[in-house]
Amino acid sequence: MRKRQYLWAVLLCSFLVLALQAQDPVFKLKVDVPVVSLEAVVKDSNGRPLTHLSLADFDIYEDGERQEIRYFEIAENPRSILLVFDVTGVIEEQKPFMLQAMDVFFKNLREQDRVAVAAMGPEFEMLMNFRKLEKGKTVSVKLPPERIGSNIYDSLSMGARRFSKDDTRRAIIAMTDGRDTFTWRETQRLGKVPDLSQDSDMKGQIADARKRGVPYYFIALDTDPRYLGKYDMEYAFFKNPDGYMRTKEYGNGERSPTIAEDYLAGVRLRMERLAEATGGRVLYPRNLSEVVFFFEQLSQELGQSYSLGYVPKSSLDDGKVHKIEVRTKAGYKVEQSRASYGGGK
Repeated sequence: MRKRQYLWAVLLCSFLVLALQAQDPVFKLKVDVPVVSLEAVVKDSNGRPLTHLSLADFDIYEDGERQEIRYFEIAENPRSILLVFDVTGVIEEQKPFMLQAMDVFFKNLREQDRVAVAAMGPEFEMLMNFRKLEKGKTVSVKLPPERIGSNIYDSLSMGARRFSKDDTRRAIIAMTDGRDTFTWRETQRLGKVPDLSQDSDMKGQIADARKRGVPYYFIALDTDPRYLGKYDMEYAFFKNPDGYMRTKEYGNGERSPTIAEDYLAGVRLRMERLAEATGGRVLYPRNLSEVVFFFEQLSQELGQSYSLGYVPKSSLDDGKVHKIEVRTKAGYKVEQSRASYGGGK
């Protein structure tokens, strides 16, 4: 009798091993391992998304050299997504577009996914905790009034911590102008935008974001001088001859004449570095009407994309630009959330 039970146990174990080997592995890396992560949407020749490929269908190359894929999740796997809205600035002008963007995103959410909503100003505020949404059911989220002061990057870090016990795929989508009060004050104090290599606060934020592994997607408004809102006070303060350019320091040649444009470029650079470090990306709408389009685009993209990652052979901070390419063995078209990492200050 014992011999028969032993044989049954061996057969059962063999069956389980074979069953596990037949599945696509999902690798979970330690948080202290330097990982290059990204999202990839795969489409056939007719432009239709393919969401049922396996790990064996993919290859990742860095600078033309094939890498070992250390993290992989199929497109069908569930996600938890946090929408974060910057409620500083001209909130009354932006609020209708925020609500419309939120509504479009909710309607495109898959049944296996969860979503939460938060606001950021001087502090991080949860407006709706993570939940699955019922198809066809209206969800109403009330945005707070305009806040004074902007603590964007600490708020995003606090948002990323909300995923600490979440084992699904994750993402943060932030609608913001990227203008953190700390950077704004430092730019005024120094008479120039703090160099990223010497900006210890931002370097810490990038390291923290990379460690938490939550992709940051930015819908970045008012960062291009060509598309600024009419009430843009910060750019005007630097640009207007009756503002910053009348200071004693500027008259002594200690202030850059291009500080207004430099400030916006510094804002963009910080969002781009955070997105790069986490495997997300930055989208730049030219006006508020494009915000809704970008939220819809991201909702579809995140519902169709595969999550991949590998451990690079070189340091993530070696100052060099490294090209990343995701390929499928069948030669399908691949749209990547990032095409490189590293380089620049």
